[in-house]
Amino acid sequence: MEIRPATADDSTAIESVARRSFRASYVLSPGEIATIVETTFAPDPVGERIENEDDDLLVAEESGSADGTRLVGFGELGDGTTIEWLHVHPKARGRGVGRALVEELRSEAETTAPQFTARALESAREGAPFLERFGLYASEQYTTEVGGERFTVEVYTRHRANPERTEQVESVPDEATLDGDRQSVATDESLQGERGPFYAVRDDGGTRVGFLCSVCESTSVTSDGLERLQCTDCGNTHRPDEWDPAYL
Repeated sequence: MEIRPATADDSTAIESVARRSFRASYVLSPGEIATIVETTFAPDPVGERIENEDDDLLVAEESGSADGTRLVGFGELGDGTTIEWLHVHPKARGRGVGRALVEELRSEAETTAPQFTARALESAREGAPFLERFGLYASEQYTTEVGGERFTVEVYTRHRANPERTEQVESVPDEATLDGDRQSVATDESLQGERGPFYAVRDDGGTRVGFLCSVCESTSVTSDGLERLQCTDCGNTHRPDEWDPAYL
């Protein structure tokens, strides 16, 4: 995997990754997703930001496809200190793409300012558990307007807003026992449950073989083809939104 600055040629792929990421991980209607993508991630606005160097926009590429390399994620740093957007293609999650992008963006931010922060839409189901692993915690909210639609934004800083929640997230193990074998827990790949997130469990080849419930650290999690999850030990449940096209 390579992390590099985005070019104008990446604009179409960035739009595609953003659209798929929103559909898979955000509690937004199809219309709201279309508004954000068309306003912020269509080739024209992305190309303009790249050309004007308004923000630091990095992309992650993976090799091995028939076409050589494939763009699987991107991150955008605004004002030199704040992650404005971070998106990873759903099929590329669990391979450290998001972590690599954040670490590179953090490295760039800390060369210019001591403060490193992030912003994410409140509707991002995996935003808080993921960012807390980098020492960033939801500390305040504000409302912004995109294409005539209003959205709530969470601001993440190094100040802990909820210590009890932080302790729970940090207790998630790197490995778990599933069917008698020790497997890796993809701590950057989760689905939000009613009581806490479920983390994907993957074998040595990277194949997802199950889920870990963060509430009770059990791998006794039932799943169907629509990724409705239920922990049979503590009852924690994840139900994808019925309108979400990622599950259709």
